[in-house]
Formats: sequence, structure tokens, C-alpha cells
Amino acid sequence: MTNAQLAPTPIFRAFDNSGAPLAGGLLYTYAAGTTTPIASYPSSSEAVPNSNPIVLNYRGECALWLDPSQSYKLLLTDSQGNTIPGYPVDNITGILSGSVGTLLPNTTNFYTLGNSSLTWAQVWVGSPAAPVYNATYGIVGYYGLTAAEIAASATVVNYCYAPGDVRRYGVVADATVNGLSGTDNSTIINAILAIDQKTYFPTGNYGFKNLIIPNGACLVGDGINLTNFIALSGASGTMVTDNGSAAKTIIKNCSFFGNGPSSGNNTSYTAGFTLGKTIQFGTEGYIDQVQVRDLPSSNAAGFPGITITGNVGEMGSLYVLNTGGIEIIGSANMVQYIESVASQGWLLGSGQVPCVNLQDCTVAAMEIEAPGQYTTAGGSTAHFSGSTTVPLVMGAGGSGGNVSIGSIYFAFAANTASITLSYDHLIEVAGGATTYSLDNIKIYYAASTGHGQAAFTGLIMDANSIYYGGGSPTTTGTHAPEGNYASGMDLISGNFALQGQQLQQFTIELTAAASVIEHRIGSAGGPTIAGSYYSKIVGASNSYINTPTGTDSSTAFANGAKIGSASASTLWFNTANPQISAQMLAQCRITYDNSGTAHEVIPVMSSLNINGTTQVWFGIQLVNPTTWAGVNWATALSTSNSIILSVQVYLR
Repeated sequence: MTNAQLAPTPIFRAFDNSGAPLAGGLLYTYAAGTTTPIASYPSSSEAVPNSNPIVLNYRGECALWLDPSQSYKLLLTDSQGNTIPGYPVDNITGILSGSVGTLLPNTTNFYTLGNSSLTWAQVWVGSPAAPVYNATYGIVGYYGLTAAEIAASATVVNYCYAPGDVRRYGVVADATVNGLSGTDNSTIINAILAIDQKTYFPTGNYGFKNLIIPNGACLVGDGINLTNFIALSGASGTMVTDNGSAAKTIIKNCSFFGNGPSSGNNTSYTAGFTLGKTIQFGTEGYIDQVQVRDLPSSNAAGFPGITITGNVGEMGSLYVLNTGGIEIIGSANMVQYIESVASQGWLLGSGQVPCVNLQDCTVAAMEIEAPGQYTTAGGSTAHFSGSTTVPLVMGAGGSGGNVSIGSIYFAFAANTASITLSYDHLIEVAGGATTYSLDNIKIYYAASTGHGQAAFTGLIMDANSIYYGGGSPTTTGTHAPEGNYASGMDLISGNFALQGQQLQQFTIELTAAASVIEHRIGSAGGPTIAGSYYSKIVGASNSYINTPTGTDSSTAFANGAKIGSASASTLWFNTANPQISAQMLAQCRITYDNSGTAHEVIPVMSSLNINGTTQVWFGIQLVNPTTWAGVNWATALSTSNSIILSVQVYLR
């Protein structure tokens, strides 16, 4: 049974100025915008026209039917010819009725409301059925095909949704997060992305296997972990890539779940989210709030979760979780934020295993958490390749250009009974990086659970095989390597540095008491005052201690120094970290000498085996100022003699 409908007003009725029926009133019908009379009719048959003017009956009424092909002007007067206020009324058309037209679709699915001389609107009416009400989204009616959809021969299945909304084209958000069930939307999504329009993915889990992003495509979701692309079982190859050009691509507010071994799924991707390999991602594109997760590789070589090759590419926030890591390569790229959590690392052709690899780009802020760790197929935590993992590599695999990072945070979990976290260094500056700047480096260590903490056996940074910065922590909260690093000049833990060498300034006093040489090291103000600027001299103290003079290869330092056995004129310092002779920057002078003999001192660096460790050490040689021949310290320091030196040196 059909529903009844509201009837239109069947009789024209008019009133005079006092509200009484306009008995004997006169109604004139003209062509719209003119004073040319045209006919009206007493019935829908249009068999006999009304008189013009029509004389209203004693109730002020008449039967008034209008020609649907005409547009009218109506003039109403009283019986004496006085115009009733509000008249004339122009551009009047008849009410569309079932006998005049139909809303069934024509070949273009558009219907013109009105008449041939006055078009009201074009309205999409879809299939020959009533418009659908979508209670979830409060949508009633239909959206018509756009020029872009027509040009792309788009298949539309639900006209309730606006152009660009993927539900319009039949995309289904029914995947489980682990990808073990769900509709494979790959074919439909790839076709939709080829339409020249913004493509909107509302909150939901969209099953897929491989996506191809055309140049100029615009993919927008509701946010990471809201709009989720879920890799389904059996997926392989490259998870997401472009169609040969990524120059103008826009991707925002979505997550890609790779569902690698840790998910229980059997995806076997060989590459993750990869854009710009052929024609680079560029200035008219933008990528922001994109997360790629759960793509660890069972192959030791691995692959990054995100690889973007760009040329003046602009990026917002990028996140990788439990993948190989992330690399931003190319030239002059700009990124607001990078977050790498539990990145396994992957093997570069140059031999490094980074979690983050950067070339010629500026990054405002970065967090690298649990580098080298990832979740295995069995759900346990693993650590990739021990000390081969480098959390951050700059300039590897090509021209590195200028890399600048505004703030960088490292966070390390504590060791467990089964995992010992170790790294040779945290940052590697490869040969391709011409200049670099790393500001506000912060390092966080989790409290030990009885198995120790993450450690790095080298220093914080390896720049072209030259080590920079401090070493591993000794207790929770020790952040020795924190600071600012730049090519050529650094600020490390509050200390100024050049080429990774921190400025050290101190005094050392050597004296002989009962024929035994002893020494103490203090601040620039004097050897009796403890100082802050000799941190690179291990064990230095402003208290006297006997100065070792035994065989170099088997005699340890004491209080940061010893007198050489092979060269008794040289006082060696326990610098712990290897020095670089070619980069020595030091000066020293004698400020006190009561030996009665003139002496000079010169700084030296030399490779020597001291107490079983062979490396380049820093030392000070005592010489004759006339011949510059070495003078044994024991000779110069006879009983009760003292020599005080002021030293300024840059040390690693």
C-alpha cells in the first residue's frame, strides 16, 4: 500500500484589503515580464481557456490552471480596477504533476525541474526508487557524477556519499587488525586514487595487499590508528608505492599495518611504504601523520618501513613501529617529526644497519626508541645483530648533503636475561654527509632490572671513522654524550668542542718528595683547586699521588698520568679515548719552576702501548729551551723541586 500525499491548493482564492473575499475581483494573466495576455485554464485539459481577466466569484475564487510551458505574470485588482497590494507577481510557473512529467531517470540521470524557459535546478535522482536515508551518517538523497568521475569512468555504487568518499565506490572497512580476515579493496582503491579528486577514507580498517599511488593523488583519512590500511594474508612485493612519479602526492592521517611475522599473519613483503624511486616526491606534495607498523623482516638484510626519495619534499609527522626503520633520501627535504620505535634496522649497501637513514634534509625533531629491537613471530622481543645496529645514519648510500636535526631523543630499554643491548655508536656520519648539525641530543635509559643497561662500546658518534662524544652510562640517568654536534664544532654536555674534541683546561704540579715523584691535577686556578674542565683526563684529582714511572706496556696510570719509560721526558695523560695526532690543538707552559734550570714544555700525541692498550695518547714533553732535547722529569725534579704547568688542550 502506498502512502497518501498532501494535495495542492485546488482553487485560487483572493481577499480585499480588509480581508474579505474579493468578490468580483479581476485576475489578469500575462507572459512573464510583459503585459502581453496569455491564456490560463479552468481545468488540466487546457481545452477551453479562462477569460482574461478572470472574474472572481462571490467567494473571491476561480479555477486556475497554468500552461507548464509558460512563465506567467499575475495582476489582481478589485472590480473597480484598483490593484490589490502585492501585485503584480512575476515569473510564476505551474506545479509539476505526474501528468506533466516524471522523475524517472533519463540517460544522463538528470532531470530539469521547471519549464523550457526557466530552469530551476538539476537534481540527481539515481535509480528509479526513493532516495535512501542513511541513519548512521544522516544522509538523505544522492550526489551526482562529477566531471572527474565521468572522465575516469568511475563505478559508483552508493550515491548517498559525496564524490571522493570511498564508500561511494564500494570500499568496505571490514578487516581485522591482524589481517587474517577482511575484504581485499586493493583493486577498487587503486582505481579510486586514479580519479582526479581528493579521496577520503573515514575511520575504519580497510583490507588490502598492494596500493599504487598515482602522481597527484590525494589520500586523506581521519588520523593514525583511526583510518587503517590492513595488509591481508598472502600479501607480498611492495606494500605501498607510486606509479612512477610521486612529485605531487598528498597522503595524510592514516596508518598502514604490514602484519609481518609478529602478527601471526603470513604477509611476505619485500618493501614497505616506498615513494619517489623514479620521479621524486616534490614541492607540490605533502605527507603528514602517516604511520607504518609491523613490518619486521625475517631476512637479516631487512628493509625500511618507510622510504621516501624526495626533491624539496615537505613532510609533517612520520611514524614507524616494529619495522626495519625509516629513510628520507634525495635532496633538500624537510620533515617536522620522525618517530622510530622498535625498528629492527636494515642492511645498507655501504654496510651500515640503520634504524633511521637521512640524506640532505632538515628534521625539526626526532625520537628513536628501542633501536634494533623488534617483535618476533612468536611474540617475543629480539635485538638485531648486536653492535652492528646504528640507530641513526646520515649521508649513507650517496650524496648526503646537509643534514640538520633540531632535537633528537634516544630511549633505550633495560637489558633482559635474554637480550643484551649493545651498539658501537649511536650516530654515524657517512662519507656522503658534507655538513651536519645535531642539536639538543637527549639520551634516556630505563632503570636496570638486574641485567644492566644498553651500552655503546665506541662513542656517541662516528664521523667518517672518527669517534666523537662521551661513552656509555655507568648508572641510570647518566647522559654523558648529550649535547649539540655540528660538522667542525660541537657543544657536548655543556663543553665546547672542535672536531669532536672537548676543550680541557687545567694545571698539573709535579714535585719530588724523598726522591719520589708525585703529582696532582687541578683547575686553571691552581693544582690545589678541583676543576670541571679536565673530564677527559681519567682519574685526575687535586690530591697528590705517586707518579708511575714503570714500563709503559705494563704500568697503569695513576691520578690521570704517568711518566714514560721509553721516553722519560714525556708525561702521558690517561685520555682513555684515542686521540688523532693530525687534529691536535694544545698549548702548555711552565708557570712555576724552582729547579734552577731553564726548561720548556711542548705538547705531543703519539701511539703507544700503555698498560696493554695501544692507541694515540696525549702527553707533555719537558725539553731544554736551547737544544730542544728532551729532559728527564726525574732529573729536573730533584729533591723538593716543583714544576707547575698550565695546559689547554682539546681532547676526545
